[in-house]
Amino acid sequence: MFLSGFCLMLGTYSTPLHFYRKRFIRILIPYWIVVTVLFVLKNLIPAPGHEATLYAFLGHIFLFKMFDSSIFYSIGFEFWFISPLLQLYILFPLLRAFANRVRPAHFITVTLIISVTWWLCIISFSWYEIAPLRECFPQFLWTFALGVTASKLYTQRGMKFWNMKIWVALLISLAGYGGVIALSTIQENIFRVINDVPLAVGYMGVLILTYHILKKVLHKVYLIIVNTGLYSYELYLLHGTAMFLGFRLANYCNLQHGKGLIVPLIFIMVYFFAVGYKAILVRWLQFPDT
Repeated sequence: MFLSGFCLMLGTYSTPLHFYRKRFIRILIPYWIVVTVLFVLKNLIPAPGHEATLYAFLGHIFLFKMFDSSIFYSIGFEFWFISPLLQLYILFPLLRAFANRVRPAHFITVTLIISVTWWLCIISFSWYEIAPLRECFPQFLWTFALGVTASKLYTQRGMKFWNMKIWVALLISLAGYGGVIALSTIQENIFRVINDVPLAVGYMGVLILTYHILKKVLHKVYLIIVNTGLYSYELYLLHGTAMFLGFRLANYCNLQHGKGLIVPLIFIMVYFFAVGYKAILVRWLQFPDT
């Protein structure tokens, strides 16, 4: 969600209609293709716990799955992310206009208040049992808004944020994951609602540490990771398909007790699928690259 807000603010923007056309083509059509392929595969190669009904498939295509708990996590569990993402895309022109009119601190404060209010509603009314409400856009508005603000700061100050000292990044990591450990002592459903905040802090610190270490010590690995970022959406869309095929292959080859052996193959499959899929979308179907 953070990266979505960050990248959307860096992208070209003329009118809401142009934005919707470009982004929804970039997001929805590749998503529909992968959902269709996975739906067919799960019916051709049935597996317990991996059922894919026609109703669930239509819910993904016509997007009403974001309102139906029974199919919210269907076809591929990872596709829950599409629902709040599309909701934030719909709101982006308004959020962008608001962010450009007020100070960054005010923008962050208002969006954080909205998210906190939503968390309180989830906890008070036990909405954490209802997936479309638990994974609705207000849950993630605060981190999307952080991405929007970070993008504006990046255009003004460049890479200054990433150049923080390593010990500061380490303290941020420890504080974030220490917060996760502390919060884990409370009731599980409440923890699931609010744990994104310390997780985001800890993960940010780890990313900054990784950035410094790889860029200075393992530069070739750093370049591989940077180039992999070019296929981030395709990797997201296809990793579930690669896992499904990989583990079904493990079952077929009687590797039930050694499924870990198939994990390297899954990594290769995911990367191969992502690179090829993007090449098809961008070069053959003339989809926007970003």
